[in-house]
Amino acid sequence: MSLNTNATHTLTAAVSPTDATHPELTWTSSDENVATYSNGVVTAKAPGTAIITVKSTAYPAVTATCTVTVTDVAVSSITVNPTALSLYTNKTHTLIAQVNPSNATHPEVTWASSNENVATYSNGIVTAKAPGTATITVTSVADNTITATCSVTVSDKAVESVALSSSTLSMFTGDAKSLNATVNPSDATYPEITWTSSDENVATYSNGVVTAKAAGTAIITVKSKSNPSKAATCTVTVQNRPIPVPTPAPTPAPAVEKNDMYRLYNPNSGEHFFTANSEERDYLSSIGWTYEGVAWSAPKTSNTPVYRLYNGNGGEHHYTTSMEEANVLTGIGWSLEGIGWYSDDAQGQPLYRMYNPNAFANNHHYTTSEDERDYLVSIGWSFEGTGWYGCN
Repeated sequence: MSLNTNATHTLTAAVSPTDATHPELTWTSSDENVATYSNGVVTAKAPGTAIITVKSTAYPAVTATCTVTVTDVAVSSITVNPTALSLYTNKTHTLIAQVNPSNATHPEVTWASSNENVATYSNGIVTAKAPGTATITVTSVADNTITATCSVTVSDKAVESVALSSSTLSMFTGDAKSLNATVNPSDATYPEITWTSSDENVATYSNGVVTAKAAGTAIITVKSKSNPSKAATCTVTVQNRPIPVPTPAPTPAPAVEKNDMYRLYNPNSGEHFFTANSEERDYLSSIGWTYEGVAWSAPKTSNTPVYRLYNGNGGEHHYTTSMEEANVLTGIGWSLEGIGWYSDDAQGQPLYRMYNPNAFANNHHYTTSEDERDYLVSIGWSFEGTGWYGCN
């Protein structure tokens, strides 16, 4: 049989007669460097000739042989893809070699660059190093006359333009403003730029910031290092910082004239009553009401009157800043007794309005005390918000 190196082939033997008492066989190769036999399979190892012999174990004189001729599958050609490359400096590209035939015994290849300062090859990748031309050559290890090449041309990617985030800046002395440059294209080989000021006594540039030094005009220029013709400018105009004019002190608001608001309690009806009239306070005290002191201070006048209403049927008073509410109450029989006092337009001290849903009469109460408000809520009263405001 003829085999290529590393190929295999089945080899079998037939013993006659088929019912021999001892059919056992032994196998040998005349040159195991060329071909071997194991478990019915011949394996080609290297070019040459070997004789595979099979013998009867019981009768060694009974034999059979097979001559095995082994040859290599030679490399016929190499192709490389692509065959030419144009790269910018520092860029890379995959380069693939195909050894033909694909079952060549020794497909190994070596790679070399004609100028590694221009382009190198490693692990399937061509890397552009510097402008110029280099040839990447792939060579068959088995036959160094079989090669393929890729021509690599390397060039720098030039800066096409430089732009600034602002073309003009107006500043006062001591100000600092950011100024940024953009290099196009963004992947230029040498994107480095330089910055200058036409008058550093007026304005300077450092680390992305323009600093105004003195009144005048300066031009900040940015240039490409690799292509100085590509530049951009920003005209900086600096003025002396104006001296701030002191803000006049605000004219104090005139003092608000106030009335003390007296709080009284009727232990018989449970009503709390409020009045700014000391004579009314003293009269009620004389007929059994309890004077509980000054509840708050009300302005003598404001834009927000508090109306006082009286229910002749229930004998109670109600107070509200809402004329609409006053009209509703008078519509159902209450008497409008006029303006009881005024609410503070500056909204100083809130008067909390409370409602007792369980009482038939005297079911509203008013207080400046958050503690009293919260206590009444805890025992079932409803907090209806701020009724009006007293003075601070």
